[in-house]
Amino acid sequence: MKKWLLLLPVIGFLFSSCDKDKEIIETVLISTVEVRNLPVAWDVVAFDMADDQVGFAVCLEDRDATWQTQIKVYRTENGGKTWTLEDFPITTCERVHGIAIQDIDNGGILVDNILYHLSSGIGWSTVNEGFWPLNVTAVGKSDDNILYFTVEKGMVPYSRLFKWPMNDPAYTELPEYYDNHIQVYKGFMFGNTMYLIDSDDNYIVNNQLSVDVTNSTSQEYTHYLSYWDYAFDLVVTDDDIYTCSVDGGISGTIEDYYNYHGMDYYGICDLKPGVLAVGERSISTNWSGEWKEVLTQDRTGFLETFLDVQTRNNRSIYVSGEKGVFYKLSF
Repeated sequence: MKKWLLLLPVIGFLFSSCDKDKEIIETVLISTVEVRNLPVAWDVVAFDMADDQVGFAVCLEDRDATWQTQIKVYRTENGGKTWTLEDFPITTCERVHGIAIQDIDNGGILVDNILYHLSSGIGWSTVNEGFWPLNVTAVGKSDDNILYFTVEKGMVPYSRLFKWPMNDPAYTELPEYYDNHIQVYKGFMFGNTMYLIDSDDNYIVNNQLSVDVTNSTSQEYTHYLSYWDYAFDLVVTDDDIYTCSVDGGISGTIEDYYNYHGMDYYGICDLKPGVLAVGERSISTNWSGEWKEVLTQDRTGFLETFLDVQTRNNRSIYVSGEKGVFYKLSF
């Protein structure tokens, strides 16, 4: 199944990108590639760098497994130069939904709708309500380094929002936010706003919702992704929303998209200005409405499949991929 890189503007839904049939444009942007691979040749499906030194990475033995696969979590305290295996509560899972790290002792990893919380002096623990783990659907951290997560109740559209400040012993609910019609499939946080992807009973995306956690006000967008689509990753810039989505046909207001030789895309980040997306044998940028394939100084591209990307500033980024790949790229 193919994946498309889709551009979803917030205002007006106007699009500017290269059509998949247009000529591929190449550009030399990367000055250095520092290899900082993990000590296990598994797929590094998600990571989060709290700063240029401290970060956590989640590895799956087989991310395409139809059932359970092995999971390992690693920690770095020197920007990925060395990695230490964490004592994580589980060894198998089906899917990793998200990761949000506040510092070396605080953060959360969302696996199979269960939030595993890291807290100072305690280590990793399951976020429970009574005897049962909460059915957590999205996790993220705000600009002021507070952890937020959403919770569903059963299989009915019912969403609650919680906050967990760093070093606090417990989370608290934001009572002013309550939504009784959205069933969250996935969530992404930028600044102080959490963007939620809604799904129906068949996990078909049908709208996006944003929640400003500073005052718990929400805004529902009228944009609809095509049936069978869902977002692998999402980034919000000053003007637009970009997503990497699974193909199922283009519908609604989507008129244009970028697709490099039919390759798959999995991660995207904001370069301020511009965005950068990573995927199968591809690192692509869009600075001013035109998508370009990024080359290294020797004018070569990439053979790796990249799975996640994060920028620490507009001159260097981190990317992870299959077989333990973890690079620091400088522009």
